[in-house]
Amino acid sequence: MNRVFKKIFCILSVFVLGITSVLCGCGGCNDPTDNDKDIISDNNVSYSGEVKRTTRLIVDAGTSSYKILVSPDAGSNTLKAATELKVLLFEATGVELEIEKSDSYSENSNYFSLGDTVISKANGLQGDYEILKEQGYAIKTVGNDICIYSALDIGVLYGVYGYLEIALNYDYFYPKVYNIDKVSKLYLDDIDIVDVPDVNIRIAGSKYITQSEESLNRMRMIQHHETYAMAPEGGCWHNWYGYINPNIYGDEHPEFFNLKQNQLCYTAHGNAESYQMMIDMTADTMFECFKDNDKNEIVMAIGDHDDPCTCNECLRQKEKYGAYSSSVILFLNKVANQLEEKFKESGDSRADTFIIVFYAYFYVEDAPVSLTYNSKGEPIVSFEPEMKLSKHVSPKYAAAYWDYTESINSEINNRYRENLIKWNAIGKNVHLWGYDQYFRDGGFMFSYNTFFQYKDFYKTVKESKITWLYLEGQNGNDYATGWAGLKGYLQSKLGWYVDYDINHLVDKYFNAMYGSESAEMRSIFNEYIVLLNRQTQELNMSTMMGGRGFFTEALWPKNLIADWYDRFVAIENRLLAKGETLMAEHVRLESICPLYALIRLYSNTYTDLTVNSMKLKIKQLLNSFNITQISQEEDTVVYLNGLGV
Repeated sequence: MNRVFKKIFCILSVFVLGITSVLCGCGGCNDPTDNDKDIISDNNVSYSGEVKRTTRLIVDAGTSSYKILVSPDAGSNTLKAATELKVLLFEATGVELEIEKSDSYSENSNYFSLGDTVISKANGLQGDYEILKEQGYAIKTVGNDICIYSALDIGVLYGVYGYLEIALNYDYFYPKVYNIDKVSKLYLDDIDIVDVPDVNIRIAGSKYITQSEESLNRMRMIQHHETYAMAPEGGCWHNWYGYINPNIYGDEHPEFFNLKQNQLCYTAHGNAESYQMMIDMTADTMFECFKDNDKNEIVMAIGDHDDPCTCNECLRQKEKYGAYSSSVILFLNKVANQLEEKFKESGDSRADTFIIVFYAYFYVEDAPVSLTYNSKGEPIVSFEPEMKLSKHVSPKYAAAYWDYTESINSEINNRYRENLIKWNAIGKNVHLWGYDQYFRDGGFMFSYNTFFQYKDFYKTVKESKITWLYLEGQNGNDYATGWAGLKGYLQSKLGWYVDYDINHLVDKYFNAMYGSESAEMRSIFNEYIVLLNRQTQELNMSTMMGGRGFFTEALWPKNLIADWYDRFVAIENRLLAKGETLMAEHVRLESICPLYALIRLYSNTYTDLTVNSMKLKIKQLLNSFNITQISQEEDTVVYLNGLGV
């Protein structure tokens, strides 16, 4: 074992500490005798404010005088919040509270007041958007009532989960897997808190989350398309052709496009009349897209090709401002001015708030900003005034070559860290599209090694004032091997609060997911991380999410991965014998990773009978979890046909 490998192993060995910590599952956690102590450890509190215990009761021995109050015109998320509170409190206490939709209330009852109710109004408790933003919430105990309120009603939904976390140690880990204390007595905590996520809008990047509204809600994430008005044809992805289509205008107006006609020319090759036509067409189309919906953002994104227009005017602007993105900025700033006027003329209140989002991706990745540092190491930026983004235009920074397996603070990621500084210098509401999966060469069969880089990543995202974050994982597979579930949980928690103790979160996840075998599964996971680190740090495996060459015998030693697979099978059998069937299913999912590597690399070392059994097993596993893609470029059906099963 060389020195680098020893160092990695020693560091990861520390992660084993704390494995024996057990998720609380009894009413003793809510003992009212410590009246002056906050309920949650200071190291893992996302809120600001105060929570104190009292001896007053909400539920006592199967009875309660409490109801859940919502206003008659409550929004859909507030209604979901009421249902979630009712369902989860019933699970915890055995008492089912009534949901009351009313602008009045009975003095003989006590209430959970959700959103803008008569109780919150009477006490001046209404959400301030400047404080709570899109998804934050506040909780305040008023007399015997608990008020959960927000600026937008999705915050009420998230506030219910926040309350349950405080009162009943609630936490959601994975579909069908969550913790909530079972209690006979539920005490009325004296609460006065505000809780706002560190990243305003967090987009789920894996299908195992997005396929279920319950999972999305409980992980406090939303789907990618939920924030946008849809552009024609391209929706909210690579959609420039939805505004100005080369199939329609390519012959008559070639100046609208680059030579390949697979991207727009954002200068119209210097033709002023054509340039204005493009602005008019884009503004008109966007205005139509905003009709009949309440969305505040729309995307105009380049194609998924690194093919800039190289006409004289595009090159002149690039030379003048230092980046190809300059022509996109100038164009969209003009579109935004025109669109604002259209909103004003129509009396639409979004005239002040709408945002056009463009992809700062491939050839427009770099911001047209110069960056230096002073003697204290503080950044100094300079740029031409016309490069300042309109308040209505925001970049979605998508760095395809960022090495997410390394800290964002490492030298190898200087360009990307500095680009965040640059984009923030000229714009607000910066969006970030990140990558969290290998997308080629069987890459869906194992992990992109970002687990313990999340801490630096999320801190940088917060410091960079990123308002919208998406980490792209596996969108097509219902479930994913390689501990993808842990990634989703860490993203959910750290996106809300970047200062959570990551090792504490990992411990909680393993205890919840693997029951009586959590310590053994954590041991295999630690070995897995050591191998992933060795693959990239010692054996020079590509860290590009679109790379190849991921499967060689040097990268996946047979003895190690065969041992993992055998241990997974043994763990699954032990869990089944104990009746822990859901935990056994989770272990079975993780067994796909080593089994795939064994079949791909070492089939010639087994008997034909054994190999055939292994192939049949992986077919059964892939189908049972509806894993339809081995990578973005290889369907499971094609893979299995190649195996001859």
